[in-house]
Amino acid sequence: MRLLSKITVAIPLAAVLAALSVLPGCTVSVVGTGETTAAETTIPYLIDDTPGRVYPVIIGDVAIQREPERIVCLSPLLTELVCEFGELPRIVGRCSACDFPAAVTNAADTGSGVMPDTDAIARLTPDLILTSSALPKRTVAEMSQNGAVVVTIKSPTGITEFRDTYRTLGRILYGNEVGAAKGDAVFAPTAKFCNNSEVISVGRFIYVTEGLRVAGAGTLESDILSCFGENAAASVSSEKYHASKSALVNRLVSSGEPDVIFLNSKYKAEVLTADPDFGRLKAVQNGRIVLINGERFERPTTRVITLLVDIKTAKVDTAATATAT
Repeated sequence: MRLLSKITVAIPLAAVLAALSVLPGCTVSVVGTGETTAAETTIPYLIDDTPGRVYPVIIGDVAIQREPERIVCLSPLLTELVCEFGELPRIVGRCSACDFPAAVTNAADTGSGVMPDTDAIARLTPDLILTSSALPKRTVAEMSQNGAVVVTIKSPTGITEFRDTYRTLGRILYGNEVGAAKGDAVFAPTAKFCNNSEVISVGRFIYVTEGLRVAGAGTLESDILSCFGENAAASVSSEKYHASKSALVNRLVSSGEPDVIFLNSKYKAEVLTADPDFGRLKAVQNGRIVLINGERFERPTTRVITLLVDIKTAKVDTAATATAT
């Protein structure tokens, strides 16, 4: 490990103050008035033997000073992503819901992801705790007592955020420069999937998820499935999840019905055929209902590409459509 000094960066003031507690010799000058949260600082950067592994890594108002070696994951999503990077050995603890890959269950169980066992976490002496949920300040304070850094990475709501989650985690695991590149490399299969390299078209669709709500614009479900067609629900309303089936179906019937219905596989197709609202749609009447694994959106990882098999079954025969027209 070598030291590269006198690198000037603009980072959140809270992160600067956190850095001061462990990095001697920092000089800080606050930019602007007393209300300003930004600061310009000259701080030493630690660089390991791999070019580009530059720390600290700033995530929001948290400064990660060095490459984490002992990680506790309080999110099934982030646990799976850490393992996608090949870093399962770094995970020393995980929440009870973290079950994939199966080998991760060998790590210590630290309880619920939203109400973790802070004593169990303390005994593991982690240097990094990853969560997808905003935890109470008291819980964060208890987990940070022994020097652990708590980082919250929220679940993505779109393809860009999906990719950025990989980049952020890559920076945390490997440093600022090499980390982002590693994130892009791990995300590459998903990027290829989202680019629809096979040029599959399902036409107009809606996706019915849990609670028989329909995913609209601004959701990860819509963003990903829209790589293969047009979300009919997003074109008639700005709601993220449509709670009123009757109102939505009325709009679809009047403005253009979907060619196919994607349905969360927690349900059976009969749920829609028996529904007085969805049953009015021609796609439902004609059996154009395709079941897809909704967990791929709830826990978005590279496994999202497994949806391609189901999406292909909904493919519209464009040649036949053109002939019919």
